[in-house]
Amino acid sequence: MQAHDARRPIRIGVSALTHQAIDNALKKVVDLVNQYLPGQFSGHCIKWGAKSPASEKDDRAFKLEFSDYADDVLGRSRVIIGATGYGLYHLFKGRNKQFPPALDWVIFDEASQVPVPQALLALVYGRGNFLFLGDVNQLPPIVKGNYESVKKDVAGDATPDLNRSVLANLLDRYPESRHKELNITFRMNKSICAFPSQTWYNGRLMPAPANACARISLDKPLNGRMDQILDPAVPLVLVLTRHEGCAQKSETEAALIAELAWRLLTVHGVRPGQLGLISPHRAQNNAILRKLEEMLDNDHDALPVVDTVERFQGAERDII
Repeated sequence: MQAHDARRPIRIGVSALTHQAIDNALKKVVDLVNQYLPGQFSGHCIKWGAKSPASEKDDRAFKLEFSDYADDVLGRSRVIIGATGYGLYHLFKGRNKQFPPALDWVIFDEASQVPVPQALLALVYGRGNFLFLGDVNQLPPIVKGNYESVKKDVAGDATPDLNRSVLANLLDRYPESRHKELNITFRMNKSICAFPSQTWYNGRLMPAPANACARISLDKPLNGRMDQILDPAVPLVLVLTRHEGCAQKSETEAALIAELAWRLLTVHGVRPGQLGLISPHRAQNNAILRKLEEMLDNDHDALPVVDTVERFQGAERDII
């Protein structure tokens, strides 16, 4: 809006390690613009490198666009461009050694997951304004090998530690006056928030008042052992299962998760979009999916998202 009022062009790059994190950020921008600035926002919000999904239709005034045509994207005077570092490298023809300072702002979402080399693929196109959003208490980048830095640069400062994220490196390098802590969560009620707040944030993380006492609503009365696990009065539940010899997959846990999900979807009226099933391993996710598909008679429209922890990070659901 500042660029619009000043009648000047502006390009904002939104980047992250995964496409899913970028999509989540761009969709949130679109939602906020339509909620607070309907018909008043003159810019465009574009996901680079992808064509519009045929299944997604949006009749709102401001919508997320998809494009793999560079001249179209760069021809907009006010634009938010969502792309991975590799995507920006292709957009600006880095392969041809073209690295123009084309982005007025470069914003990283889930910056605690972005390794330094991949961050540089986006930073190289910035004009000096950078914003890193993330939490080093969440998932770090997955790095194969050991690249711990012990060298000093010409100013005597330690060079970046490539084992850690770009955010972790910057937090060490810059004083707290450059840090901004956001200590209000809009995703967790107070019962769920209490554990991470006490464990990692010295009690500073607090739920927003509107969702502090939030509870999921179920259609049918609770009945039996499985429904005791799903009781909305107890928002945070730990279920201990006895099994041995499992590395990346446990059929015992997969069967339990599938049955709980089936009950939520078919007995208690929870919609697939309200539910997310996550685990560290794809093998476990595949086992859960197979069992849940059987229980739902292969009705794929009734399936919730089943994914790994790192790919789900940044998304949100009513029940996890």
